[in-house]
Amino acid sequence: MKRSITGSVLVLLSFCVAAELPLESNATLELSTSTVTWLSFDLSPDGQTFVLEVLGELYTLPIEGGIAEPLSTGLAFDSQPVYSPDGEHIAFVSDRSGHENLWVMRADGTAARELSDTAEDSELMSPSWAPDGSHVIVSVGGWRTRVYRVWAYHLAGGKGVRLAPRRSGAATESHNYVGAIYSADGRYLYHAFKEGGFGYNQQLPLWQVRRLELSTNEHVELTAAVGSAFRPVLSPSGTKLVYGTRFDTQTGLRIRDLRSGRDDWLAYPVQRDEQESRYTRDLLPKPVFSPEGDVVYYTTNGQLHGVRLETRETFNVPFEIPLKLDRIERLEFPFRIGLGPVKAQLVRGIEPSPDGSKVAFSALAQIYVFEFETGELIELTPPSMFAAHPTWAPNGRQLAFVDWSQDGGHIWRIRPRSSAKPVQVSKTPGFYFDPLWLRDGKSVLALRASAFERTTRASDFGQGVGTDLVQVQLQDGELSLIAHAPHFYDPHYGPEADRVYVYEWPGMFSRGDAGLYSMRLDGTDRRKHLDVSGPGIYNSREGLPAFRIRISPDGRHALVKQANQLYVMKLFGTRAAPVKTRVTSCSLPCERLTDVGVDDFAWNSTGTHAIWSVGHSISRRSIESVFIEDAEDDQSENEDNEDEQEPLAEEHEAVSVQRVEVYAPRIEPSRSVVLRNATLLTVASDQPDALVATDVLLDGDRIGAIGRDLVVPDGTDEFDFEGKYIVPGYIDTHAHFPIYRGVLSGESWALLANLAYGVTTAIDVQPSTVDVIEYQNLVDAGRMVGPRVMSTGPGIFSETAFESKREALAVLKRYKEHYGVRNLKSYLPGNRDQRHWIIAAARELELNPTTEGALDLKLDITHVIDGFTGLEHNLPVVGIHADLVELLATTRVAYTPTLLVSYGGPFGENHFFIHENPRADAKLARFTPPSVLEAKLLRRPWFHPDVHVFTRHAQSAYEIVKAGGRVGVGSHGQLNGLGFHWELWALSAGGFSNFAALRAATRHGAEMLGISEDLGSIEVGKLA
Repeated sequence: MKRSITGSVLVLLSFCVAAELPLESNATLELSTSTVTWLSFDLSPDGQTFVLEVLGELYTLPIEGGIAEPLSTGLAFDSQPVYSPDGEHIAFVSDRSGHENLWVMRADGTAARELSDTAEDSELMSPSWAPDGSHVIVSVGGWRTRVYRVWAYHLAGGKGVRLAPRRSGAATESHNYVGAIYSADGRYLYHAFKEGGFGYNQQLPLWQVRRLELSTNEHVELTAAVGSAFRPVLSPSGTKLVYGTRFDTQTGLRIRDLRSGRDDWLAYPVQRDEQESRYTRDLLPKPVFSPEGDVVYYTTNGQLHGVRLETRETFNVPFEIPLKLDRIERLEFPFRIGLGPVKAQLVRGIEPSPDGSKVAFSALAQIYVFEFETGELIELTPPSMFAAHPTWAPNGRQLAFVDWSQDGGHIWRIRPRSSAKPVQVSKTPGFYFDPLWLRDGKSVLALRASAFERTTRASDFGQGVGTDLVQVQLQDGELSLIAHAPHFYDPHYGPEADRVYVYEWPGMFSRGDAGLYSMRLDGTDRRKHLDVSGPGIYNSREGLPAFRIRISPDGRHALVKQANQLYVMKLFGTRAAPVKTRVTSCSLPCERLTDVGVDDFAWNSTGTHAIWSVGHSISRRSIESVFIEDAEDDQSENEDNEDEQEPLAEEHEAVSVQRVEVYAPRIEPSRSVVLRNATLLTVASDQPDALVATDVLLDGDRIGAIGRDLVVPDGTDEFDFEGKYIVPGYIDTHAHFPIYRGVLSGESWALLANLAYGVTTAIDVQPSTVDVIEYQNLVDAGRMVGPRVMSTGPGIFSETAFESKREALAVLKRYKEHYGVRNLKSYLPGNRDQRHWIIAAARELELNPTTEGALDLKLDITHVIDGFTGLEHNLPVVGIHADLVELLATTRVAYTPTLLVSYGGPFGENHFFIHENPRADAKLARFTPPSVLEAKLLRRPWFHPDVHVFTRHAQSAYEIVKAGGRVGVGSHGQLNGLGFHWELWALSAGGFSNFAALRAATRHGAEMLGISEDLGSIEVGKLA
């Protein structure tokens, strides 16, 4: 490992020695390179030695150049090294302790020690020494804060002192300080400043150089550059200031004489800046003055250059990096698709019968009843009806439910037997959801939104606008308004006969008002009872509101779903004052019922048992068993056992688990088809091929034979394809489908549009909810028309807050064993430790985890080094070099650049929206709702063609492919159907040949997803 200290080395004062990262390397990348991507460096005070950062490893290099020597190597990512004023030590940022901190080591690489002790979700950048060498300053921030503050850490210890902004509060909340350096007298801090964090489609300027007088806290802005100004560096004499700025489309260095005020160009172009990404290693590699102040060193084109101030003569400092990079072998677990009957992976909307013997739910958009004791499964609604959200009559003799079609939805009732026929209850179509059969047995409460609004929206993430709580009479369908119900969900009963409980929820990833409320059945006397929050995504400490809360029928407990886990809380009573609490530090008695996770949950009719589903499993547990156990016994038991040996919450002896098996036949053509005289581009090899005048026999859903003048079975349908080309179906390796959620629809415009444009397989990488899994089952069963739908399931975010591999393994079991997915999306789940636990769990379960690029090159590199299967979104830096090209090519990481949403510059889609004419595309208009086209096509941001970066990113992708790597085509759901072709054109702009582009869109995509045995090329036995 990179740690050079051992147990025998004296640890100074109270500094921490790093624990090793959870995983060890099992592979290496060996490479000699003379170019480095994003080359951070520093020069020793004696002017004799450079220290360089290369893919998270540190090297030293003589001043005249030559072969670099390794200084710090291993799996940890060490970055931005900087020499102390006396040259005896080097400060740097490292994650070797599992998360990022500021480190100091001797200049020879020994005696490394952790100087800071930041929060586990912190990100650090740009360390710089105090003039007297007593302490180091560094910018500290991260996803949670979105901005960076300057902290100082003394070599003698302490928790650190915040220097800028000095005070917290609303006025400074969005202030962003990076690249801070001291003046020689320690009086000032020079830094780059802006308001707010990162953004997309940015307009410059964003940053300016400021000077902060530390004694008075007075800020003075020193620049007003149109292209921003950043990365200030002072000469040893303190009389000259060098800073970076964007001019036209490139970045340069300017130099200012602080005495005369003269400001001139020093070097142009240099390394392109990162102000349009997340700049986690600052906006520019730091320029460095020679000790005499007569030369400034900088990086350009992956090389180290210098410029003499007197003559402006530039020169190269040549180097060779003998890279031997420790890494972890990439996870790659191929699997088969399109085989056997379709298994419903989800049972949804579970509602136990009043006597507790049965449970109703929906699966494959049909209503079923499951008998707990016998396992009998009764299908109630026909496949032609897309039904959801069952609710029992008080006597258990009937069920009500809702449905949806393009004409709108209704409320229905049905008897729980296989021969029963559904009876429509509501008269007026609407978007009905979350019905509750009232205790009087005569009417149903439901939430209702506009059917028109739902049909004109691209998709939904919850209730529609203008939602009301309504009461519908079962006898005649008469409807009455109970209350306007924006953001209300899940009407249910508590202990009172005359009140109904609802949950207010602001929506996915939102922090608005939330809580469990009750009201009288006429909508009056609204009371709040419980407000629960917990860990949020993007490392948010403030937390997000719980997804759902249900009070028990006896009013003594509440079930809470937060971060896809289920909790039970004891309550004071329904008349008590409202309680606000968190699941991580609960002010009420609270126990977690799940480790694997939960989708839906309910109470039995008496409130004695919690019932929940995950995937196609239903679990039950008595509440008495939760709170009866002795806490002290539990604590001692946990202390005695290793963490890996602790049973999961779902494995408790009081938990009863039953798997519900719902199957449907997989759709398959009943007749064989032969396509005659076609020209086939099979993409079966890495060489272009064209089989002319060739026949293809399709036997069922597979390719049965390929050849000329094929003899086919009698009854085979024949089609003449002379003059036509046949290519493999396109594979979208990063799709997003706008869909209706919760109450599903039998028709999806997004799926139809993709299929119409030749996309026959697409994976939704992080669909936020589990609904896409059910749509996948419905397409496979022939209940819907669309491409082969794949999904990662909802992303694994930081709300999981993993503290061990055991916890990661439990959550990943939900995906493998319950959702049936084989691909995952690791979406900023946390620090390096937490990402390693995901890798370890995925390896054990044979899952393929891809990652979120997050506009963060440092994060992207660690993803590849750590063996993640895929990398989503382009590397944000404009222009990559041999080190990074070879890393991605050697690992063969599944790289999908999604250039329509380019990182590091304007979205590529803006180019196509402006320069193409999608409004005139009849096919697009045929399959895309007019409201979607109007929103996307009529008003677009404009960027000059020269500032677009997607062609540069495409060139980088092509370099990776030429070196042996794999690149896929992912449209990111920007314009379903046509967007795939725009993405393919954008990729081709990087130098891809027609064949290389076609291979990226087909076989490489299949290989990247792990399904190349069945898809990606035209070969006998593969899916047609």
